[in-house]
Amino acid sequence: RPILTPSLADAVKGLPNLISAYQGYEIILLVIPFMGDHKKIIPYTVIGVGVPVFIYTLLVAMCIGVFGLSTSGQLNYPTITLAEGISFAGAFMERFDIFFVILWILAVFTTLANYLYMSSLTSVRLLGLRNYQLFVYLLSPIIYILAIIPQNILEIEYVTKSVGYLGIGISVLVLGMLLLAWISGKREKGNV
Repeated sequence: RPILTPSLADAVKGLPNLISAYQGYEIILLVIPFMGDHKKIIPYTVIGVGVPVFIYTLLVAMCIGVFGLSTSGQLNYPTITLAEGISFAGAFMERFDIFFVILWILAVFTTLANYLYMSSLTSVRLLGLRNYQLFVYLLSPIIYILAIIPQNILEIEYVTKSVGYLGIGISVLVLGMLLLAWISGKREKGNV
């Protein structure tokens, strides 16, 4: 099928959901100061962002290829549904989807652990304190309460769309600030 069908407006309406799925790269901006070898920042960043983007894009393409565009749009979890359809000869493994669920849980846990650590570390630095461990305990109940607020799949989709819009705004803001810092750095080098 041609790309961006049926219309460009429909593709733009789907951007918040798409962007929220690809978000998470901004953790790299917080990890860079802790890296020892600054020469390897760009290769590690490209690999760290490129591999998940490639895998996610491949899974989306496979789901659309197997189920079709309209059916994939109606499924709540098309990747799990795709994994349920995988079978091996001789009934070697009947429930292949459990591996997808395990990998998804591991990915979510590591992502949330990084976000919790970096948010507590950022809070400590903004307040001029030294020990971040107290903020881990203070932020944990807040995260839990925010996680249990959505009560059904429609509310989760609304939160996902809202996070997508917020992510677009934050990404534009961060990229704009980085561009301004780069421009001001060029000006200072020119004035020296």
